[in-house]
Amino acid sequence: MTKINSKLRTSLAVGAVALLAVGCASVPSTLDFKALTQQIVKASFRDEGIVKASILANIDESNQVCSEADANGKPLDEKTAQAIEAANLKTIKWPSNGKFLGDWKEGEKIA
Repeated sequence: MTKINSKLRTSLAVGAVALLAVGCASVPSTLDFKALTQQIVKASFRDEGIVKASILANIDESNQVCSEADANGKPLDEKTAQAIEAANLKTIKWPSNGKFLGDWKEGEKIA
C-alpha cells in the first residue's frame, strides 16, 4: 500500500511541476503587454486639431521610468529623480522677452 501511495505522490508531484512549467511559459511577457498597450492606444485615439495621437504612443524615457516606478509601487531614488528633473528643466523654453505673463485677452482669442 505504501508503494502505491509513494508512486501516486511522485506522479502527482511530477504532474504539478509540469503544469507549473507550462503555466509559467504561457504567461505573456512585459514586452507583449507593452506592444498590446501601444496597439490599444493607437486604435483608441485620433488626431484632432492641434492634438496628435502619436504623442500618446511615444512616451519619453523620463515618463516611462516614472510610470514603471509607480506601477511597481516603489518611489524613484533621489539621484534618478534629480536627473529626470534636471533633464526636463533643460527642455523649458523661457519667454525671449522675459515677460512671463501675457495679454489674457489675446490668449482668449487663440483659445
